[in-house]
Amino acid sequence: MSGNKLSNTLALPTSVSVRDEHRQDPLSVFASLREKFPGECFLLESVEGPEKTARYSFIGVDPISTFRSKGTMIVIDENAYRVPSAYDSLRGHFKSFDCGASDLAPFSGGMVGFIGYGMVSEFEGIQLPDGEDEIPDMYFVLPRHLVCIDHLDEKTYLISHGDLRELKEAFNTVREKEETGIVIRGGTPNTSQEEFESKVVEAKEMIMEGEIFQVVPSRSIDFEIHGDPLEMYRVLRSLNPSPYLFYLDFGETKLIGSSPEMLVRLKGTKLTTRPLAGTRPRDPDPEEDEKLKLDMLLDVKERAEHLMLVDLHRNDMGRVSRTGTVKVTELMNVEKFSHVQHIVSNIESELDDSFDAFDALKACFPAGTVTGAPKIRAMEIISDLEDERRGPYAGAAGYFDFNGNMDFGIVIRSIVLHGKRARLQAGAGIVHDSIPEKEYMETQHKMGALLLALMTKDMED
Repeated sequence: MSGNKLSNTLALPTSVSVRDEHRQDPLSVFASLREKFPGECFLLESVEGPEKTARYSFIGVDPISTFRSKGTMIVIDENAYRVPSAYDSLRGHFKSFDCGASDLAPFSGGMVGFIGYGMVSEFEGIQLPDGEDEIPDMYFVLPRHLVCIDHLDEKTYLISHGDLRELKEAFNTVREKEETGIVIRGGTPNTSQEEFESKVVEAKEMIMEGEIFQVVPSRSIDFEIHGDPLEMYRVLRSLNPSPYLFYLDFGETKLIGSSPEMLVRLKGTKLTTRPLAGTRPRDPDPEEDEKLKLDMLLDVKERAEHLMLVDLHRNDMGRVSRTGTVKVTELMNVEKFSHVQHIVSNIESELDDSFDAFDALKACFPAGTVTGAPKIRAMEIISDLEDERRGPYAGAAGYFDFNGNMDFGIVIRSIVLHGKRARLQAGAGIVHDSIPEKEYMETQHKMGALLLALMTKDMED
């Protein structure tokens, strides 16, 4: 089998039913449909703007095809192959499906999944830390049935590449999801505060020696969970509504995310990225919260770090954009989330005709906000500083659609599950004048909503 193209092309029929009704609880729809259609499934939502409500909820079930990879080994629908490039094979597999374009909703058919940070090994030749894990580097599914709930227009779209009647019947029998118990045990950090602060000092030494300007080391906490992880998503979407909310149930591997940060989006030929860099905690007192915001915006370190990363993202986009089209359309605004507030900028460009959505994602992967700058050397240092591979953390989760579009958020503020193990992870941007204790506390603030989502459930020592 070629790594770039599958020999056969499968034409996918598409049928649609539009309901002038509105299901208030996408979790109930998702929970009911995953029972009726076993296999990989997902729920994608997005909360943006001051109203903090989701415009769309996307639910996908009953996969037509699955794709996962580990190194140069790929598995397509349980058939394993050794290939030169797993990413080129993903592109080839996606393009082996022929499905007409649709403008019913922002996402009305395609492949949904994640690309783990470890893909930097293929993309940039980065040597990863020793030690393997069982989590795939990439995992994508093509759903047979898709439900799009438009909360603003109060419409529900039932989209099927199979028997639409089957989806209608399942949707008509949706029942309200009852809360179920989940037990969380442990809370084991892979790096103590002392160890993390020591790594900050080590990183600062390399910065002072001129090797890099910034690097983003991370630390993680492991838990053991018993029960339905969907309960954690329910709590997390309530505690920390974000632009990229996702629940990817891929069997043994599950991702639960409330990411505030876009990696990259392609809509038509318009390419967008939106780096977040600069962090302060939130305060329940509005006046104190505003002081924290101003302190962040006036902080020379935060401003310099943010502008450096804006330049890095501009350069990444320039690799696949038409000459002269890369523009910063917002510079250093502030976005507030449940536990933290960030400085954010927006960068847009026009994709060059010689590139596609897969090229655009690869050019921007991983985000400079989770590596540092210059990016290649920062990633090499991360491999030296961190004892374990990052897995999906700091990678990307999202979709490639049949219109040629894609939208991926960075896998941060997320819970990675494999079997009964749940892992939280967060990093901090280190520059020459970083204070080790403050950087450690930044990782704590970033994990705040995730820890609360876990602690809200039954907890055992």
